[in-house]
Amino acid sequence: MQREKDKKKLKKGEILAGWIVIILIFVITVANIVLPDRDFSEKENRMLAQRPELSVTSLFDGRFMSHSESWLSDQFALRDLWISVRSRFQLLMGKNDSNGVYRGERGYLFQAPSEPDEEHLSANIEAINALAENTDLRIFMMVTPTAANILSEYLPAFAPVTDQNEYLTALKEKISSNIQYIDLYDTLKEHESDYIYYYTDHHWTTKGAYYAFLTAAPLLGIQNPEEISYARYAVTDSFAGTLASRSGFPLKKEDTIEIWVPEEDAAAAESSQEDGGTYQPSVRYVVDYVEEEKKSADLYDSEKLEGADKYAVFFGGNYPQIRITTTNDSGRGTLLIFKDSYANCFVPFLLPYYDEIVMIDPRYYYGDISELISTEKITNILFLYNADTFFEDTSLADVLAPQSAEQTGVQAEEQTGE
Repeated sequence: MQREKDKKKLKKGEILAGWIVIILIFVITVANIVLPDRDFSEKENRMLAQRPELSVTSLFDGRFMSHSESWLSDQFALRDLWISVRSRFQLLMGKNDSNGVYRGERGYLFQAPSEPDEEHLSANIEAINALAENTDLRIFMMVTPTAANILSEYLPAFAPVTDQNEYLTALKEKISSNIQYIDLYDTLKEHESDYIYYYTDHHWTTKGAYYAFLTAAPLLGIQNPEEISYARYAVTDSFAGTLASRSGFPLKKEDTIEIWVPEEDAAAAESSQEDGGTYQPSVRYVVDYVEEEKKSADLYDSEKLEGADKYAVFFGGNYPQIRITTTNDSGRGTLLIFKDSYANCFVPFLLPYYDEIVMIDPRYYYGDISELISTEKITNILFLYNADTFFEDTSLADVLAPQSAEQTGVQAEEQTGE
């Protein structure tokens, strides 16, 4: 009798569980259909795949199915929650990787070094070399090793990571002799015990960028860069970066973001606050967000500290073109930087040494570089990337390619909306 009662209870439990699963699947399916697509993930700091358009061509060549998979993955309802649940389950199973992120020692999260996209990398190197061979401008390249390279001893055992140094060595051998390559490996390795990379994010810290600046300065023609001392201000100590969001791992540590200000300026600002006077920085400048048609008197956007991507406090994030015009008379002229987001906390250290700095992010820029070099009277060019971004880049060659008048006209129409 008791056994029959137990069977009935078990059967009712199975039916209830079945209904719960059916209802959950129904709710998630409806949510995926009804909810609008998100354009951007603040937590992962990247653009999200959008709903693909169905056509006969895209259906038969496989693009529709491929894009549909990316769209469903990026736009899945409660995606961030499922990633977190999945990562915790993997930790219970003894796995130390989730969604391409490794959980290492000392609280570090690592993005495994990327293998080069050989087709685009070859095109990028060819375009860079062509630029170097057809100009008398001084050209520099600084491709920064990532945390998984410099802090490799903190990676979990048996993490299948590639040898980034091998790719960097091959890059140095392939670039034109007219390009001054700035090698940062030894400098960053020497300071590996310092806080030079964030625990939860793929960027280097402001301290890491400063050590890189000290190494780069003599090669850039900047003498005695150590003569400028800096006051360091922690603008947040609760930064959880893109690797934390992408992996869903519970955090052992949160990160601190620092802004470094020349001590001379820090003292003057403090004095002006006490006296109620006006403060004049040692270098006066205007930051011009060209395509957005907005200007700022500050390198930093404190509003970004209220969001998930707090690293965007530097310049407010990534933009197609930023022009920083100063009152300097340095004799070095204008520096053009092709960059990813690693440059954002590095550029403030360059500010005292150039009359103007123009930053181009090839992922978002569609202008004519030859025209830009001419109109801005560029005197120096710096390619500044982290190694992962550079080896995966699919935009740089197109940006560096000479444009026809027809292409320029089409892009001008797109930008003006005509």
